[in-house]
Amino acid sequence: MQAETLAGLFGLGGALVGASVTIWATKVGQREQAKQNRETLEFQAEQTRKAQLSELDAAATDAALQELIELDEYLRSSDVEPTARRDETLDWEEVASSHLRKVQLAISRIPNRSVYNRVMISLELSRSYRSASPAPRHFHYVRLVRSMVADMTEVLLSHRRGEEESPPVPDHVADAQRRAEEAAEQWRRQVAHLLREES
Repeated sequence: MQAETLAGLFGLGGALVGASVTIWATKVGQREQAKQNRETLEFQAEQTRKAQLSELDAAATDAALQELIELDEYLRSSDVEPTARRDETLDWEEVASSHLRKVQLAISRIPNRSVYNRVMISLELSRSYRSASPAPRHFHYVRLVRSMVADMTEVLLSHRRGEEESPPVPDHVADAQRRAEEAAEQWRRQVAHLLREES
């Protein structure tokens, strides 16, 4: 009887150990499977996010390019430059301003901030064309805005082609920046002088 009891106890102990090992192995397997599922879901979510950002980037870049192309065509049109040569007040400024607002709105959706910052250099110079221009004539203003539009277009096309680095700032843009900064500094000095005279 004792031998039978011992055999039964050993059998029961073996069954309990076997069941415990099976339960433990099942839990470990489930944890591994859950971890793999979580990693797969995270990877898929990241891929989806990257695809959405890429689509947003392409749409924003294309929208900005479309506005720049339309603005360039308008500025090249026969009724802008000849009229600008006569130094008349023009509605081209309003048209250009409208296109530039839309360009800024579009590029603000580009995830790559270095592209945004590089385009904003020429966009801001386009807006401050009077101080950035080499001469105070509408003809020169139109020419300056056209050159800034060409630079912005080149930067965005470079980005659209997938080039990692934006083109460097060309000399004519750097010159316009310098003129705009000098004009701003001169204006600050004039305001400071007027304020000193009033006090």
